Amino acid sequence: MTNAVLSLAILKVNWDQLKRDYIEIFVPLIVYLIHKRKLSEIDVNKICSIFSDEWGLTIPYYPMVTILNRVKKRGFIRKRMNSWFPVENKILGSNYINISSAQLRKHEKVISEFIKFCEAEYGEKLSKEESNLALISFLKAYDLDILFACHQQTILPDVKASKKHKFLISSFIKKSSQSEPEVFQYIADIAIGHILANALLFDDFSKFQGKLKGTCLYFDTSFIFSLIGLAGSDRYKVVSDFIKTLSGLGSNLFIFRHTYEETKGILETCLQWIGKSGYDPLKASAALNYCVQSNFKSSDVERLIVNLDSKLEEYNIVVQETPDPTSNSEYQIDEKELSDKIISNYKSINPAFDESDKSLTIEYDVKSISRIYKLRKGRQPKNIKEARHIFVTANSALAYASKKFEDTIEDSFTIPACLTDVLLGTLIWLQLPHKMERINEKKLIADCYAAMQPDNTIIGKYLKELEKLRNEGKTNENEYYLLRTSRVARELLAEKTMGDPKNVFEKTPQEILQEIKTEETAKYKKMEEALLQAKDRLEGIQISKNEIQERIEKVAEWVARISTILVFVFLVPAVLLALYFKHIPTSPGVNSSIKTFFVIILVALNFISFVFGINILGIANSARRLIRAKVIQILSGKET
Repeated sequence: MTNAVLSLAILKVNWDQLKRDYIEIFVPLIVYLIHKRKLSEIDVNKICSIFSDEWGLTIPYYPMVTILNRVKKRGFIRKRMNSWFPVENKILGSNYINISSAQLRKHEKVISEFIKFCEAEYGEKLSKEESNLALISFLKAYDLDILFACHQQTILPDVKASKKHKFLISSFIKKSSQSEPEVFQYIADIAIGHILANALLFDDFSKFQGKLKGTCLYFDTSFIFSLIGLAGSDRYKVVSDFIKTLSGLGSNLFIFRHTYEETKGILETCLQWIGKSGYDPLKASAALNYCVQSNFKSSDVERLIVNLDSKLEEYNIVVQETPDPTSNSEYQIDEKELSDKIISNYKSINPAFDESDKSLTIEYDVKSISRIYKLRKGRQPKNIKEARHIFVTANSALAYASKKFEDTIEDSFTIPACLTDVLLGTLIWLQLPHKMERINEKKLIADCYAAMQPDNTIIGKYLKELEKLRNEGKTNENEYYLLRTSRVARELLAEKTMGDPKNVFEKTPQEILQEIKTEETAKYKKMEEALLQAKDRLEGIQISKNEIQERIEKVAEWVARISTILVFVFLVPAVLLALYFKHIPTSPGVNSSIKTFFVIILVALNFISFVFGINILGIANSARRLIRAKVIQILSGKET
């Protein structure tokens, strides 16, 4: 198990260093193998077996021939008759011999961190083998997104991991993306290595490669819901980048008119059920479940409906009129047979699948795929450029069913009418490596979030236990609605069950309710503490302000008093005396006009004092108050 994951990490390193293609990245692994096993002759079947033993990856016969031809091209082996022989001096001089030690250290660190995480967060003790198995099972869960188009088995070893292990690894990856960048980067690298390795399994991957300029791509409803924010922020980031990349490559982006109407119909259904107690999470669409769990109001959904057209315009997505069902009848496929294939495939994946609940969705999907055949007008495209029209879905089971149907009507290789966004994204990423890492990391986080959600089996058992509580009067209507619709309740259910329906018990809803109450109480206490701390800070600030104000007033009073004393005790008398002595005659006979002036001044002051109650002291006090007020204004920063 360790070798398989380690190999994917090494493939990613080779991709970064060699900067060629997905075949070149296998060359160092073969060279290392020839040197380590001291192979004197290379038989294809034998090296397939040795490669699996050493690296943990299963490479079929013909893809291995492709790799060996590339190794020969690089001069490490030569071919004679039907066998390959090593070029000893070339291999010994290679820098590929010690290629795994650095990645092995990183791998051991990640596994160690994962083991610690499981025990600390969930009380689960996992061995190294179980940890590697969990990591591989996470990667394998998404193989169908790519491999449906080539009918090959995955390159990874066949493992059976429990739902608990898948939940734990998803939870660990998501947490690492937030707090452990080095750990997350290693996991992101092996995810890219997994994509690169799977590309090798296509019989002729070059047929899928090519420029998408001018290609008409038609999206299903899941993309539209992601773009308007009804699939979570992680999924929005992935789809938004994906759509922008396609648009930048010159692809023509569409949704069929019936897809547009289906999208609006689902939104209108959301509008009808918002706030209704009869809402059933098991029968509701993913969009409605998201709206309810996110506490959307009717106005929120109405806004989504109103803004739908502008959102499509923002991403250059055009609503294409659905071709007339009666036109081009010679290209009409058997829609009943395609529908049966889809239902059969859904049931093989989920035996509890109820086709009646999804009949309308299946009808729309069949209609979309059928229209692609009519738009192609009987052409059997042998490469991506010739395809011209492709229906793009996020539903790998739908794409796989469509491919199986196609195999019954096509007698040779054809670019499928329906491709997954993951396969289409892989085609782009392999041609644009700089976009590969950025989009893949976002997708990895989105996949983790999706993998952590409880499935319908878990939700069904949980709702049954919740209904019992209600009937027994052990929960009131508000608590019942909270436990049935709350996103917090759904997340706690996921954590308690860890993806396993066996972990749903009679007491599960009560435990979740208690945790919600405890969490709310803790939040309330934190808020209360925060308010008290804020109040203390405000009081402290107020005290500081008061102290500052008191000091300002003291300074202002001191300045006012000094100023008044200087003016009225010293300056005014000094001026008057100066005027008086200036006009006192030095010769006999006093100037009568000067005497008269001072007499008038004294009489005027007495009159003003008598009539208005103003005297020299009053004038001084008024001046002091004015000066004090002005100083306070200046020191307080209120001067304009």
